[in-house]
Amino acid sequence: MIYAPFWRRFPAYLIDIIIIVMFFILTMLFTGGTEELAITAALLQGMAYFIYTLYFHSQSGQTIGKRLLKIKVVNSNGDKLTFKQSIQRNAIIFFQSLPWIFATIIMIQTPESLDYLNSAHCMWEARKWPDFYGPIATLVHITLAAQLIVFFLNKKNQSLHDLIANTVVIVDQKSADTKDAAIP
Repeated sequence: MIYAPFWRRFPAYLIDIIIIVMFFILTMLFTGGTEELAITAALLQGMAYFIYTLYFHSQSGQTIGKRLLKIKVVNSNGDKLTFKQSIQRNAIIFFQSLPWIFATIIMIQTPESLDYLNSAHCMWEARKWPDFYGPIATLVHITLAAQLIVFFLNKKNQSLHDLIANTVVIVDQKSADTKDAAIP
């Protein structure tokens, strides 16, 4: 197995995030963008990436981003993920989406937020976040830092969520040229 390097994993992640964000932008445009719908969309945004990765990883080991970058998630033996492993692997991803959910809901419910979004001011300076948001965001940032530290110190390029689920991300030998896959 050739373990997928960061330069393949990170762009795959960005592609998947763009797909989720575009889905919600289109949903808001075509449904009129009411406040109730926006709050529902905010709740779904945080869960959407979790559900998206859960589904694709348990089906083929590849999200759309991973497929485009020719990498896939397998268990440590190289076999297809079980649904349970997919849930375990994606639990951290869901946890990391909680501040996004909270921030979006808070922003939607603030009357000046729409005017603010159209201005050039920094949201963090203009808006006082609730007391619970700071500790949650800090915990999420610590988890993200732990993910990266574990990844760069691990010989198999496993991140924290890979270790929890006993998975690895590999270069898909069926769709990638072996010579290209060996490039660090």
